[in-house]
Formats: sequence, structure tokens, C-alpha cells
Amino acid sequence: MTVPHDTERRRPEVALVQAGLGSGGTEKVLARLAAHLAGRGYGITMVSIHGDPQAPYYPVPDTVHLRSMEAERGAAAANSTRQRIAWLRMVLRDRDLALSCLTKINVQTALATAGLGVRRIASERNNFKRQKMNPLWRWSMPFALATADRVVMQTAAARDALPRWAMRRSVIVPNPVPDPNAAAFEAPTNQIVAVGRLTAQKGFDTLLRALAIARDRGHPMPLTLYGVGELRDQLIGLSRSLNLQELAHFAGRSKVPHGWANRPSIFVLSSRFEGFPNVLIEAMAAGFAVVSTRCDWGPSEIVTSGTDGLLVAMDDPDAMADALIRLHEDTALRARLATSARVRAADYAEARVMEHWESVIVDALTSRISGPSLHTTGGGAHLHNGSTTQSPVKEYPGGGRVASTGSAPCPPR
Repeated sequence: MTVPHDTERRRPEVALVQAGLGSGGTEKVLARLAAHLAGRGYGITMVSIHGDPQAPYYPVPDTVHLRSMEAERGAAAANSTRQRIAWLRMVLRDRDLALSCLTKINVQTALATAGLGVRRIASERNNFKRQKMNPLWRWSMPFALATADRVVMQTAAARDALPRWAMRRSVIVPNPVPDPNAAAFEAPTNQIVAVGRLTAQKGFDTLLRALAIARDRGHPMPLTLYGVGELRDQLIGLSRSLNLQELAHFAGRSKVPHGWANRPSIFVLSSRFEGFPNVLIEAMAAGFAVVSTRCDWGPSEIVTSGTDGLLVAMDDPDAMADALIRLHEDTALRARLATSARVRAADYAEARVMEHWESVIVDALTSRISGPSLHTTGGGAHLHNGSTTQSPVKEYPGGGRVASTGSAPCPPR
């Protein structure tokens, strides 16, 4: 729809609110979303509590404005809940919409925007049933969800864990991956790669024990583990106690985004729980043969065991070792699973997922009676003041309706 030339029009201003600007999955998705929305004509500000806006891990276009409370007010202020809320209120006051991620940030954004008329999307990015968090944030989570215009979850299981009243306003948007067909296919090697924060959630202790079992059965396989975290010393100690010094390499944080995916091999997700396993989809897109636990949430909705990967029980090093040995012995199986994984990963192609995200944002911006209408034309997105609109509902790329509780959590197989 084209807006008449004599009608007041302006671009919608959207803030993407997050904890930091580091190498995590949430930061990755928001950086991609920022680039997409900026290219579509939205005014985008990435708002973070911590981090250096001059050096985000994931680059964004120059048209995206980056603000960090730590950079503007100092670390002490950034660690104060009261000062965080006051700073967020100042930053978000003139925005049309704030999209926040993770429980604590969702609660603080809800408090900061109370009474401002700023429309809000709250997104839970981890498994809030299993994740350790301050009881204050767990207790406040219903407030953040109840006051949001839309609640975005990443999987069906995550949505089903919401209170029933929150499910009614929930939308499911899986995470995107780069085009899996961008690079020529290479048969995966029998090297093992794992990626993630070195925390108990990621289950790397199980992976190290599985590696030792496989070695003892005559299948020594080198592992490169990318990530940083509080359990680094403990995991290195476990590796030494299992005599894995020659096999297990702790590589730290990848120097560039996705640097770990340059050479396809065997990828292992050993997690005890997830919100949505970004690295699993990225490994599949890059042509890895994948082994994953059946943890909540995500892997069982993404991988069909034996077709495009192998699923094993959680906290079971023997089962994981069995899967690794199968892939180590069978070159044809590795190649077949990797080929099918790339096909499956195409369901999460970035262009499709970003269109889905934009439709949710349009819906949140236009769903209230007597609110402004949002027009997205070839000239970019702009708001038309004073219109009464219906909530637009677009078809989800994999089937289902964006604004319905029954949205497909992940593209159907």
C-alpha cells in the first residue's frame, strides 16, 4: 500500500534490547535482525547493558545505532538494577517498539517502558524451566509477559511451557542460519567440533567422557572445543584425568563469527537444556554430521535421528560414544547425514526467518485500535499516523499463522 504524498509519514523506530554485545546466540540473532530491519527502512537502535559499542562481536551496518549503558554510565551503574531501569526508560522513551530478550532484560524493559506507550515484544531465549536465575526475575517473569504486545518463543516445547494466558499472545520464531547452499559440499572428516559456553548447561563433561570411552574402544578422535566460561579449568582438569591431552583441544572463543565451521566434520551438541540450539542448525547448514542430546528444548524438533543427524540420551556418555564410533567408522553415513542436514537447515534460511520476524514486529506495531498503521513498500517501512488497523497475519514460511498460538515451531520436515 502506498501512502499519499500529503500524508504525514515517518519511519518506525525500533530498539533491540539485550544484555551485551558478545558472542552469544541472542546477540547473533539480534545483529542479523538489526541489519534486516535497517535495510527495510526501520530506524534501529541496539541497546545493551554491557559491552563496547565500538567493537561488537557481530558486526552491524553503519545505519544501526549502538548504545551501551556500561560505555555511557560506567560498569557500576550498569550493575545497578535501579539505574538500569532509569537508563532504559530514558533511551526507550521515544521508540515505537522495544524488542527485549531473556528474562531479566524482559522484566527491566517492561518496568522501564511502563506508561510510555512504547509497544513491546518480549522474547525468551533460554530454557526458563531449567535455567538458574535470581528468584526475583523468575517471580517477575509473568509481569513482563503479561504486559508485552507479543511474546516470541523459539520452539513448540518452549511455547507449551508458558502459562496458558501467555500462550494466547505467543508467536514462534526459530533462529536463522546463513544460506546452507552458499558453499560447495565437502564430505565431513572424523574430527569432532563442539561450541558453547563452558558451563554445566552445555554438558561438555559428558562429551569428554564419551571421547575417552571411544578411545578405549579403539576409536581415538580429536576434539576441538570452542568456548569460554567458568568451567574451563574444571573441564581441562577432567580432560587430563581422562588422559585426553592429545585428543581434546580447548580453543577458546572463535576469533571470527562461525570460524569453527570452516571445515565440516562431526559436530556434537552435548547440552542438558537449551532455548534453541543455534550452533546445531549452523553446523547442519555448514555440512557437519551432527550428534545431539535429546535435551529440552529444540534438538528433537530439528533433527530426525538417522536421517539428518543422530540423537542420544542426555548425560549418557556411553550412548554418545556409540554415536561417535558409528560416524567414525562409516564414511558413507557421515556424508549421508551431512547432506540431509544441509537440506533440513534450508528450512531456517535467514531470509525466511527475518521475514517472519518482521511480520511479528508489524503485528505488534499495528495491533492496537487507533494506533498508527505501518506500511512496508518498495521505499521502506514507514508509519502513517492516525489510522485504525487490523492486525496483519502472514503465513509462516513453513506453515501455520504468525500470530496464532498454533504456529509451527520449526519448519515442518
